Amino acid sequence: MKSPMLALLLSFAASSAAFAADGSITVEQAWARPTAPGAVNGAAYLAIKNSGKTDDVLLGVESNAATKAELHESSMDGGVMKMRRLGAVPVPAGGSVEFKPGGKHIMLMGLKAPLTTGQSFSLILQFKNAGTETVKVDVAASTPMGAMDGMGNMPGMDMHH
Repeated sequence: MKSPMLALLLSFAASSAAFAADGSITVEQAWARPTAPGAVNGAAYLAIKNSGKTDDVLLGVESNAATKAELHESSMDGGVMKMRRLGAVPVPAGGSVEFKPGGKHIMLMGLKAPLTTGQSFSLILQFKNAGTETVKVDVAASTPMGAMDGMGNMPGMDMHH
């Protein structure tokens, strides 16, 4: 027969494990470039860190800024930039995934308004294990400080107009 104290400790351990699992995913440095007037699509970038001991998977995304948001990846293929839709993005335990220009990104389709510098919007990320995570995305002309070092110095990209 279990003691009431042991039962209490076991229920506490079970609930704290669920809480710890939810807190294992963190999203940082969420940003988007401003769009040109009349643009119907945009892109958002961010970093996802998994501090937990269990792999997770980013299954999908929604945004209040666009009618549709999808996970995409750009890649160079024989000198041609190609983009493909990703069904899901694994986030390994103890690892991270970066969404950055020229790589993985969140495609915002059917923008409700142009993305302008200084404004922000929300993304709702849906994870297999961690559930939903709402993230504030700042619209900025350049990468946030400390994020994706060196991206502004890519060959062939003049960032200083």
